Amino acid sequence: MDLTEATLRDIDFGGAELNIALFDFAVIENVSFDGADLGGASFRAARLINVTFEGADLQATDFEDAILENTDLTPGRFCLTQMPNESTNSTECD
Repeated sequence: MDLTEATLRDIDFGGAELNIALFDFAVIENVSFDGADLGGASFRAARLINVTFEGADLQATDFEDAILENTDLTPGRFCLTQMPNESTNSTECD
């Protein structure tokens, strides 16, 4: 799914299969990705405002240069996840 440069507001993607989806340069506001499969998805340079990731699979997800406003990635599961600060988080690799 290619949502590059899209504007997404007030959407519940909870539990969705969004692996390898592209959200690059998108504006994402008031969106839930709780429990979603985002493995391999890309949020490069996206702006995330009030976005939730509770229990989301963030394996190999790319958040490089993403802007997070009132958004916390830590409830997600990390493995080879590219963080906004250009570090890689692999705290939950099996």
